Amino acid sequence: MIAVQTLELWHLLVAFTRAGVLGYGGGVGIVPLFQIEVVRNYHWMTSDQFAESIAVGYALPGPIATKLAGYIGYKVAGWLGAVIAITGISAPTALATIMVYGLLVRYRETPVVGGIIAGVQPVVFVLLALMTYDYLRYSTASWVTAALSIGALVAIRYLGVHPTLVVLASMVVGAMALR
Repeated sequence: MIAVQTLELWHLLVAFTRAGVLGYGGGVGIVPLFQIEVVRNYHWMTSDQFAESIAVGYALPGPIATKLAGYIGYKVAGWLGAVIAITGISAPTALATIMVYGLLVRYRETPVVGGIIAGVQPVVFVLLALMTYDYLRYSTASWVTAALSIGALVAIRYLGVHPTLVVLASMVVGAMALR
């Protein structure tokens, strides 16, 4: 039992550290990497469970990457799993920020650094597009969800409503119309 628990903790550390090292573009850019690790590589969740955890994660305050890491780590190995997963996702980012960010800002006008940034942006776009496609496949398709999607787009993009208010409103509508 202890060997199995230790192996799961190691897998959590590896999975979330890998996502933390390879993730680019903030928490949203890391979520597709989480999906690969959690659903495909380690089978800790099904695609439906992962989609539900994303929805709940976005409804709660705070960074999505740490919320998901904590939840998944807890689901896999309890409180110690949550701590290990959060450490795995947070440590690489903290270290990279401390060691590299200053250099990138200082040399962002150079062709090499500009090329690095320009080269990674399309990959992040593809990862987000793939995650969106996967998420849409598992969402409940109805006129209510279509209206919520269009309403959220209009409210956030064109009316300047804060996303938190849109999320809270969609939770109310979902509780009333999608139960």
